Amino acid sequence: MKKTIRFGTLFLAIMLILQTISPSIVGAADSSIDRAPLQALIAQAERFDGRDYTNATWRTLTLALNDAKAVLTNQGATQAEVDRAYGALQTAATMLVPIASFGNPFADVGRNDWFYGAALYANANALMQGTTATTFQPLGTLSRATVVTVLYRIEGEPPVVFEAIFDDVPADQWYSDAVIWAAKLGIVTGVGDDRFHPSGPITREDLATILRRYAAFKNYDVTVPSSLSLGSFADYAQVNSWASEAVRWAVYYELIRGSGGRLNPRGTATRAEYATILQRLIDNFEFDRQPATPQPEQHYIAWQFITYLEPNFMAPKQESYPAQTVNVLQRREDGWGQITTASGDRWVYLRADMRYIESTVYLYDHPNGSRGDRIEPQVVTILAQESAWYQISTWLGPKWIYLGLGPQPGGGSRIALTFDDGPSGYTSQLLDALYARNVPVTFFVLGQQVAAYPSVAQRIVQEGHELANHSYRHPDLSRMSAAGIRDELTHCRNIIYQITGRYPTLLRPPYGSHNATVQSVAREFGYPLILWSVDTRDWESRNVNAIMGHFVAPNGTVRIREGDIILMHDIYGTTIDAAINAIDLLLANGFEFVTVTELLAERHGGITPGKVYNR
Repeated sequence: MKKTIRFGTLFLAIMLILQTISPSIVGAADSSIDRAPLQALIAQAERFDGRDYTNATWRTLTLALNDAKAVLTNQGATQAEVDRAYGALQTAATMLVPIASFGNPFADVGRNDWFYGAALYANANALMQGTTATTFQPLGTLSRATVVTVLYRIEGEPPVVFEAIFDDVPADQWYSDAVIWAAKLGIVTGVGDDRFHPSGPITREDLATILRRYAAFKNYDVTVPSSLSLGSFADYAQVNSWASEAVRWAVYYELIRGSGGRLNPRGTATRAEYATILQRLIDNFEFDRQPATPQPEQHYIAWQFITYLEPNFMAPKQESYPAQTVNVLQRREDGWGQITTASGDRWVYLRADMRYIESTVYLYDHPNGSRGDRIEPQVVTILAQESAWYQISTWLGPKWIYLGLGPQPGGGSRIALTFDDGPSGYTSQLLDALYARNVPVTFFVLGQQVAAYPSVAQRIVQEGHELANHSYRHPDLSRMSAAGIRDELTHCRNIIYQITGRYPTLLRPPYGSHNATVQSVAREFGYPLILWSVDTRDWESRNVNAIMGHFVAPNGTVRIREGDIILMHDIYGTTIDAAINAIDLLLANGFEFVTVTELLAERHGGITPGKVYNR
């Protein structure tokens, strides 16, 4: 079977642990600037271990962390700069790709080994396989045939017309096509006397030379500042003159870093060293790189994308991936393509001018126009973009949709309807009613209920509602230790992500009970605490008329006010009936339903982690 490089990623849920930082780090900064969330996030990021993540995503986190620290200590930083630093660091943290996600079939590769990440990366991306099903032989000798075969594999094993270029490379060997391919491109030249010596070992300077030629073939940057010297290495004089430029290039781009202050240029390269160099090569030159002229079997996906087992958006979605170049196994005229990933072959939508909308959205004639109909989750054609607004093609003509957070134009008095403790056997009936009325709400779910009703949780997200954390088992968090609170929130967050592919961004503590410890842990997770301004006490009365009394007075006056957050529970049949009646009443009186995030973003200009909100 044809092997192609796999850039599979699985998004790691961030395990946030509070770490106190002395306020002195900020100095005498403007006290009106809220640096606390950024300060807490920096503390969390510093707890990660780079050995656990791929080089490229770890580098991105490191850069974002350094920038965040600079902003934190900058006494003249504005609130906007602090918020941007927080967002960049949070994004970098959530995009970390754990090495463990690749799986470790090798008994001779352990987490504390310097080659741990590279060996698993090379194996998962089909660059290098093990010498057996359970061994990688990381310190084993690297053969010349293996070097070119791996490069040939990265290029998708293009067809080769065999030529007898080397006397010791016949046409029927596992490495034959790779050697001939590399020789025709000038990547390898043999060892003299018309021999390639495929089974022979390769020196570190030979390896650098081959890789530099390969880099030139790939149009990577092979220039090196003339000021770069190898003099810092004790054995620099042992580098042969013919290999000097290649070794300087490999050192400059940190493909080769030496050991103990020595390059060991004439030493035999190992399989672990090659795996490490390959990972660095790909991270340095291919990560986030869009090829100028993609190969026919490749495609650059400009949007973050989601994979599916079948070419149908109704199929369960798999993993989410950042924009990248993917290898396409097959392509269909309707825009679907089958690609390779670390988890196996997956389907994605490949049209560059298309985007998959994950939830129902409203249509507008223009960004400042009136709100129209909602459209289902689907692929849309992008005609234009203005910030978080996208103009798309619809059967009604060009329309605008909003794909960001915050206020949208149109509508009347905005309120947020929320439901706690589900999902349950009653939630589907509620969802049917919400769907028929184009009403979005916020569900504060229990992790154990999400596990019990996974398809309902998926439907909640697919139909444009907000899914938020309400703990896993519904304990009183204010009576728990910080560690216990973290455990509850983590279990709920993880099950939500596993089933829906979304991380919750809000917390409603059970019973609304909270204290300083709950707020501190919520801040670690990036959660604001969402309470309510209207409690329907539906759990107490379980009577439709009694519940409706919280919405409308006996004389017919509506009790609800703009900005209200209304508390209900979708675990009672009477609540569902009352909710439907209340929604119809409020719609008739000009109210507009929005999610909690939308409501608070409009009313407060954003939401601060750890802060308590009730309207």
